[in-house]
Amino acid sequence: MTKLTAGVHKFQAPAIELTYTVRGSGPYLVVQAAGWGISSKYLQIGLSPLEDRFTLIYPEPLGSGSSARPQQVETMSTSDMADDIEHLRKYLKLDKIDILGHSNGGTIALAYSQRYPNSVRNLVLVTHWLDGYDDSRVWQQFVNDRKDNPAFAKAVEALELAKTQTFKSQDEWFQSLRVRLSFYPADPDQHYATFEKAMGVPSWWVYEAQRAADKIKPLDLYAALHTVKARTLCLGCSEDPICSENVSRITAERISGSQLVVIPQCVHFPWIEKPMEFFTAVTTFLS
Repeated sequence: MTKLTAGVHKFQAPAIELTYTVRGSGPYLVVQAAGWGISSKYLQIGLSPLEDRFTLIYPEPLGSGSSARPQQVETMSTSDMADDIEHLRKYLKLDKIDILGHSNGGTIALAYSQRYPNSVRNLVLVTHWLDGYDDSRVWQQFVNDRKDNPAFAKAVEALELAKTQTFKSQDEWFQSLRVRLSFYPADPDQHYATFEKAMGVPSWWVYEAQRAADKIKPLDLYAALHTVKARTLCLGCSEDPICSENVSRITAERISGSQLVVIPQCVHFPWIEKPMEFFTAVTTFLS
């Protein structure tokens, strides 16, 4: 099936051309990247060990990678990106899919699983964000705990500054983002460089467009967790400040029959920080 041969492919979704990359061999697994402009590159690099067991399909979210930007910014929402997974499933003529999503990519995968419950067989949520649930207390606790830690001092300062900062260019935004994202690994000195190299240069335009569109089309995924029919693995990390262990536990409690794995002493990128635990959990669940 040429649509699923290794390489980069294009397909026509309603009114826009999107791309996806196919790598590996074995059962198909859709890997959903975050939709805020980072593209799937960081997952293609980080999750490459899964290629020995699965054929990984990496869709590029709207405006990211080589997927086109829509003319209307309001169609850049997380909700629209969930619909794009269904467009891809139909294009590939797959009856049901297994899907893994990380961070905001987990949000997109979860939204898809709620909207199209009969199209998903297995769902893997890796340190996912849960729209509709207020977890700000956990975030603030991590900021308070880390503000006097030299390893996170620059990141905390940049996070506070970004609340009121008006960026004037892609590069100015990106340089701030680089510092802010160093807040996410448990040990920035040991693990952040690996992630930063893999992420490339995200798009400021996509970042702002998704934020604006999500205000127009807000989701309450928390309230609809009970609608998910897929076998679900909620994979959280004990030290994640933004997509917390708490969110993984709550999601697992409200999706019937789901499994919960929490990796200790790990933050937001478990394939970098705790690869053995991460890959074992994912492959065991999908096997």
